[in-house]
Amino acid sequence: MAIVACMDARLNPYGIFGLIEGDAHVIRNAGGGITDDTIRSLSISQRLLGTEEVVILQHTGCGMTTFADDSFRSEIEAETGTRPRWHSGAFSELDEHLRTSIRAVADSPFLAHHTVRGFVFDVTTGALREVSARSSDQLTPNEVQANVPGPKSGSTVDATQHGLSRLVENGPMIDREKLETLISKEHARYSELHPGSRQAAARTGHLLQGVPMTWMADWAGGFPLHLARARGATVTDVDGITYADFCLGDTGAMAGHSPAPTLAAIRRRAFDDGGITAMLPSSDATGASDELARRFGLPLWSFTLTATDANRWAIRVARHVTGRPKILVFNWCYHGTVDETFATLRGDKVVARTGNVGPPVDPGLTTRVVEFNDLPALEQALAGRDVAAVLAEPALTNIGIVLPDPGFHDALRALTRDTGTLLLLDETHTFSAGPRGAIGAWALEPDIVTLGKAIAGGIPAGAYGLSAGVAERLLADPDADLVDVGGVGGTLAGNALSMAATVATLSEVLTDTAFAHMTALAERYESGVNELLRESALPWSITRLGARAELRYCSPAPRSGAESAAAGDSALDEYLHLYLANREVLLTPFHNMALMCPDTTEEQVGRLLEALGAAVAELAA
Repeated sequence: MAIVACMDARLNPYGIFGLIEGDAHVIRNAGGGITDDTIRSLSISQRLLGTEEVVILQHTGCGMTTFADDSFRSEIEAETGTRPRWHSGAFSELDEHLRTSIRAVADSPFLAHHTVRGFVFDVTTGALREVSARSSDQLTPNEVQANVPGPKSGSTVDATQHGLSRLVENGPMIDREKLETLISKEHARYSELHPGSRQAAARTGHLLQGVPMTWMADWAGGFPLHLARARGATVTDVDGITYADFCLGDTGAMAGHSPAPTLAAIRRRAFDDGGITAMLPSSDATGASDELARRFGLPLWSFTLTATDANRWAIRVARHVTGRPKILVFNWCYHGTVDETFATLRGDKVVARTGNVGPPVDPGLTTRVVEFNDLPALEQALAGRDVAAVLAEPALTNIGIVLPDPGFHDALRALTRDTGTLLLLDETHTFSAGPRGAIGAWALEPDIVTLGKAIAGGIPAGAYGLSAGVAERLLADPDADLVDVGGVGGTLAGNALSMAATVATLSEVLTDTAFAHMTALAERYESGVNELLRESALPWSITRLGARAELRYCSPAPRSGAESAAAGDSALDEYLHLYLANREVLLTPFHNMALMCPDTTEEQVGRLLEALGAAVAELAA
C-alpha cells in the first residue's frame, strides 16, 4: 500500500489506518495533492517495490484552503524577485480537491491501475470519511471502492492480513450521492412523523445539549425521540408511535421494559415495606449475591449503582492486592466512563481516545493497550509484570461484536496466571451470551467479574464479584479501607430498592427459559440478515453473541477492535437507523446492535428483517 498524505503534523497515516511502520509507503506533501513528484514516487513504489493499493489522505481544517495560489506566488515574487514556476496546490473545496487527486492517480499513464481510494480525516472528531472519485458518475474498477471506514485510531494489526483491502471484498459499490439523497428523504420523513418529539427537543430548558444525559443527543434524525411510555419489547413516543424496540436502553432494558416481577418487587419495597435507601443491608441483597455467585461462579460480591463504578472499584481492588500500577485493556474497548480505559493505540503508543473529555493524566501512564485476539502482543505487554489486571469483555461489544478466536481465552487465562496478573471480565454487555453470561457459556475462570445495566430490570445497579483468593488477599490487609473512604463505596450503592429489583430480575425474569427464547430469536435474525447479504451481495457481515447481533460493513467479520472501527460508516448508520425508525423499528443509536428481550416476538423480528431488507433494496436499486 502507498499512502499520499498531507504534511500536516496532526495526521498519523499509520495510526489512522491501523498499520505499523513498514506496512505502507507514505508520501507527504502540502495538501496531499498529486504532483509530478508524487507520481514519480508512486511509480517507484509500484514498479520497484510491489505496492498495489493507493490511498490518498486529506483532512479537515487544512491550511491549504486559507489562501489563493496566485496571491501566494505573488507574495514570494515580491519578497524574492522571482515568481515560482510551481503552483502551491491551494484549494477551496476539500471533497472536490480529493476527487481531482483520485482521478489524477487513476488516469496517470505511469501508474499501474490498482485500487485507488480517497479519505478525509476529521482532525476534531477522529472520524474517517471516504470520498468517491466522482460525485455522480459510475466509478471504474481502478477508482474508489466505495465502502466507508469510520472513526479509527492506530493499532498493531498486521496490514498484510487486516489492512484496507481486507475490509472491502468484491461486491456492489455504494453510490454515495444516492445514499445522501436517501438520507435526506428519510430525514424529511422523520421530521414529518415526529412533530411532538421535534417540539419537545426545541424546549430544552436548562438541559445540557437539550437532554438529561448528553448521549441521548446522539440520534440520527437530528433530534431524539421523546419517550411517552414503554412496556415489554416496545416503546411509544410522544407522537403516539409505538416501536419494536431492539435497542432496549442499550442493554439496560434487556429484561424488557418494566417486567412484572421487577415491578412487584419495587412496589413491595417502596410502597409496602418502605425504605428506598437507608444505608442498611436487606435480605434482598443476600438473595442477589447468592444468585450472582450461582451464575458466575465467584463467591463474594459487592454492589454499585453502575457498571462504570463496578469497573472503577474492581480496578482499585486489583491494584491493591497486586501492588501493581497498570491495567491492560483491548483496543476500542468500552468499560463505562473509567479514566484508564479511554485509551487506544496510535502505532505502538498508548494515547487518549479521540474526544476524551478532560483526561486527568496521560493514559500511557496508567494503561497498556493491545488488539483483541493478538496473543503475541498480549504476552509482550504482560512480560514486565507491572500490570495489575487485564480488564476485558469476553467479546468486544461496543465497536461492533468481535468474538474471540478459538483458544484465545485459554491463552489469556494462562498468560495472566503465569505473570501474576488478575483477570477482570466485564460481563455488562456479554451477559447476552446466556443466563450465566459468556463466563458460563465458554467456561471462563476470571478472578474478578463486573456487571451492570440489565441486572435490575432498568433500576440502576451494578456489581463486582471476587474470587476467594482475591477476597482473602484484600480482607487480610489492614490498610485496605473498605468501610469508609477507601474509594470502593458510595452512599446509594446497594440501596434497598436496587437490591429488590436485582433479585427479582435475576430469579424471575432473566431465567434460563427467557434466554433460550431470546437466543432463538437472535439466531433467526442472524440467519435472516445472512440471507439478505447473500442476495444483495453486499460485503457486510453479522456477528451474534447469544441474544444480541450486530451488522458490520465488512466481510469477513472483524477480529480486532481496530478492524471493526475501520469498518464503521456513519452515513450508512444514519440511513439505516432513520429508515428503520421511520418504519417503527429501533436499533441502538450508537451502532447496529439488535438485542432481544424476554418479550420480543417472532413478529417483531420479522418486521425488523423486512424493514432492513427494504432499506437495502432502496440503496441498491
